[in-house]
Amino acid sequence: MLTNKRDVIRCWRGRSWVDDGKASRQQLGESGPSTLSDTVFLDSARSSKQHHNPFGFEKYITELLDGVLFPLLRPDIYKVYGIKRPVGFLVHGPAGCGKSLLISTLGETLGIPIIKVDVSTLVGNPNESLEQALKSALQRAKRETSALILFDELDVILGRRDGNKESDRRNSILLSEWLDHLEANTLGCNVVVAGICKSTESLDPCLRRPGRFDKEILIAAPNSEERKTILKGLSQGLNVEDSLDWMNLANLTSGYLGADLVALTSQAVVCMTKRYYSSTLQSQFIAPEVVPQGGPKSGLVEILADFRAQIANSQLAAGLCVDTSDYLAALPKIQASCKREGFTAAPKVKWGDIGALKGVRDQLQMSVIAPIKHPEVYESVGVRSPSGILLWGPPGCGKTLLAKAVACESSASFISVKGPEFLNKFLGESERSLRQVFQRARASAPCVIFFDEIDAVVPRRDTAANENSSRVVNTFLSELDGIDSRGGVFLIAASNRPDVIDPALLRPGRIDKLLLVDVPTSAERPEILRALSKSMPLEESVDLNQVALDPRLEGFTGADIAALVKDAATLCLKRTVFNTSFEEFSLTRTDQTRVKINADDFEMAISGRNPSITRRERDMYSKLSRLYK
Repeated sequence: MLTNKRDVIRCWRGRSWVDDGKASRQQLGESGPSTLSDTVFLDSARSSKQHHNPFGFEKYITELLDGVLFPLLRPDIYKVYGIKRPVGFLVHGPAGCGKSLLISTLGETLGIPIIKVDVSTLVGNPNESLEQALKSALQRAKRETSALILFDELDVILGRRDGNKESDRRNSILLSEWLDHLEANTLGCNVVVAGICKSTESLDPCLRRPGRFDKEILIAAPNSEERKTILKGLSQGLNVEDSLDWMNLANLTSGYLGADLVALTSQAVVCMTKRYYSSTLQSQFIAPEVVPQGGPKSGLVEILADFRAQIANSQLAAGLCVDTSDYLAALPKIQASCKREGFTAAPKVKWGDIGALKGVRDQLQMSVIAPIKHPEVYESVGVRSPSGILLWGPPGCGKTLLAKAVACESSASFISVKGPEFLNKFLGESERSLRQVFQRARASAPCVIFFDEIDAVVPRRDTAANENSSRVVNTFLSELDGIDSRGGVFLIAASNRPDVIDPALLRPGRIDKLLLVDVPTSAERPEILRALSKSMPLEESVDLNQVALDPRLEGFTGADIAALVKDAATLCLKRTVFNTSFEEFSLTRTDQTRVKINADDFEMAISGRNPSITRRERDMYSKLSRLYK
């Protein structure tokens, strides 16, 4: 290896990464850092001041030490056996997950310098280029026995070559060939290159092949155990109550990244301070505008001065203690990064809002809700929860409502995808969107993904109208198989026609539980009526059992019964309130007390309604139920 920093290394395609022995002291970094890169020596004293301890990163650190950074520290082993050592690795994940912190921790652990190339300074800067940044970083690396060159926000300037930006294509090719020279050891330095980006999808595939960035580390959102470790670690140095339930707090922070947990801890301290000094903050004072000319000053200044004096009272501050109520008060103020886009608002549907369907609800309880709430119980007996569940049956029978109730009862993240709206006419966009859905779900586990009308997304490939449909099906199957690698992601799909779904999707290990959500029976209709009318004013004479058992309701779906109840309420309003002209209408307190739905309202509503499912369609679903048990 060349050790003289002024050695002339071989030229590459007409370019020399180090000027031919004529580099100035400033270019070599001897008179201070350049604008393009900055060498950071991470000794333990500085690191403890600059960075939080890497709580919860142990598995990533071990992986990088074993596979990437040992070759940097012991290149002689690879040289003896004639093996090409790894050159670079990518660390990717959402903003705030701790990518930069991971690299900084590695530098501290190994005692090696990190040469950071801030590629964001190259965007829109005509005076700087990636080639100059590479030269500058390489010159600094040659001064060290070994070094780690870090490219932060790599995806800012390195797009795919099939994209629209010529500069992205040029930069991708430039960096690829520079990495090739590092692999061939023709640049005269012992370095490993680390790239940080939000997603590898935006990078050109040429950068991700063996010999370049051939190892990829995904920093996913921490699971509940990791969040517990991080929260406890962040509380070091704080006075925290002994009875605080860290595991419960970890379960309440689903989808939170490391940066979110740091913000949550800070906000909890703020809430603690407000709680202790609330009596001072809520004191009454005279507003300045109501003080007579020449009168006494407002009490606000005195109150704030007293508040500051109390804060500065070290004896009083020593008694401050962060408790559970402070964290709970802080939670609504810190939104989880993983839930800022692509997620549906938490449904407000409870099991009590769903009448009947007890068998299906019990299956969902054991297959999804219980594994989310008590994963340790299932792990102790070696039971693996199913990868996916298909809710199928006639339209309007409550499939979507069941999925919402599962998400609400389990307190899990919820992603709702409507099949027809999901498809995109542009080549590759549907597949990309599909991968993003599963990536978000894995990053915010436990998470329930609900695919409504899934038959539109994954139709049978032997009858698919075009090649694009087959590609979407293949991508969906690939992502489903990948659920096993990340626990806590549960797929619930809904369809009216399971027979048009690609059979490969319904095999064990993918969607291996099919639950029929059928037209309610006469025994189930009273439960549905009671659930739908529990907040409605009914006369005592109304017998919901009698209404539900009316033979004219045979074949009514849950949606039909909901429409029936709405019709009865509308008829009640027409009878009791809207019997005058709209110009004279006024809903008095007396009117409100006499607005009650009676049996005649239900009778008229039933007379005006027919089942939305025909007898022929019911026969078809009966045949399908024998095929898809």
